[in-house]
Amino acid sequence: MYREHNPIIAAGMREDFRTFQRGVMFAVCSIRQPTVTVPDQIAALFDSGAYDEFPLFGFKFASWDFVQSDLCKALWAATRADYDPERLILAISRIPGLGIVKSAFVAQLMGSNVGCIDSRNAKRLGLGPEPYKTRGERDKRSRAFRARVARYVRAWGGRSEELWDSWCLEVAAVYNLSPDEVSALHLAILPPDFVPF
Repeated sequence: MYREHNPIIAAGMREDFRTFQRGVMFAVCSIRQPTVTVPDQIAALFDSGAYDEFPLFGFKFASWDFVQSDLCKALWAATRADYDPERLILAISRIPGLGIVKSAFVAQLMGSNVGCIDSRNAKRLGLGPEPYKTRGERDKRSRAFRARVARYVRAWGGRSEELWDSWCLEVAAVYNLSPDEVSALHLAILPPDFVPF
């Protein structure tokens, strides 16, 4: 699962800005949405022009606007060679709508060794609801936010493969798919004309 799919996604996100954009929006689109719908959302946003099929809502519009901006391209250029999970999470969290957890997901997609503790993983691990919640855009500039990021990385750094694979196992049971099929959903991040590097 992780070993098969993550390396090609990570290479794509680090070498190709379009793939980075898609990876960020994969994380955004996965918020409060069934995982199995995310590949179709990515295709609607980037490939088919069927934007209205999976309309964005709330903060996701701001994320989408950012992903299409020069600021996003500058962020990608500044982070594409960095594997440090703490620095990556802090940088990626500048994207509107992404807090610690989903920034960690983007870092994980980029091959940084940190896991994503989404609500499903938090519940399975007995962490209670939203232990790493970001309290709005202003919170991201606070010392407390930086301290939460550091605490997150201490707890979940070095566990990317373990958390990815266990998440896929759990989601597979919900949707009657194999864990490998769940993991492969993330390949929607790669553009249709993607050629492995």
